[in-house]
Amino acid sequence: MTEMMSRLNATSARERLETAGSRMSAITMGLRDATMEARSHRDENLSPEGLGARRQEMVQAARERASRAVRDLRAEVDRDITVVRSWAELHTPRVPDDAVGLQRLGMAWDRARMQLDAGRSIREVLATADRDVALAVREWGPDWLRAHNASIRPVGLDGAAWPEPDTTGLVRSCDRRLAETVGGLSAAAIESLQAVEVARAGLEPMMRHAELEVMGANTDPTSLMSAALESRFAAQQASAGFAGAEVAS
Repeated sequence: MTEMMSRLNATSARERLETAGSRMSAITMGLRDATMEARSHRDENLSPEGLGARRQEMVQAARERASRAVRDLRAEVDRDITVVRSWAELHTPRVPDDAVGLQRLGMAWDRARMQLDAGRSIREVLATADRDVALAVREWGPDWLRAHNASIRPVGLDGAAWPEPDTTGLVRSCDRRLAETVGGLSAAAIESLQAVEVARAGLEPMMRHAELEVMGANTDPTSLMSAALESRFAAQQASAGFAGAEVAS
């Protein structure tokens, strides 16, 4: 497959991911409408018992159709995430695997660590980082942050109660700075990887909700709104950058 075709496939996959949440909601709403219609079904040729059985058959048929639609959409989402990741990971800057490259990256980390040890925050370091420094902070910054976090624990507090440092947000911030420094195809790849993580996080609550609906296990009429709010919060969390306010001890 050519590079152009791979990128087109990845673009199409991202576009489908962007609409997957609304399509999942439509399945749920369609099931609710079909269920209401089934339960109000009238047939003068049927006895009360026969009408009850017919209504139940209609409800079950609606659930089975919705269940197939949910399974198909979840499978599509999984395929699209794989397509985008497969393309983007080929173009995302990575830690070099040769001695010269690793030495250059180590020197970049030394520059970053000197700034951190001098009292600059990670966000300040990233704000002016070049490609190598951003990549070095992405690679070694989480370990530095965990060690730094341990060194400033207040005396007397249980270590388990002290919050863990925000390393996922740190990696996202490093990636965003990388995208700014490298530009072009690599920047698009980095942005695509982050977009996929946001989409995946936001879709999961909607898919779980739909799966409960088709099983008939969800009787709360406000559950769809709750799932939508959970979806929005999850997407926001997945897109959040580094929020630490670390200072030198």
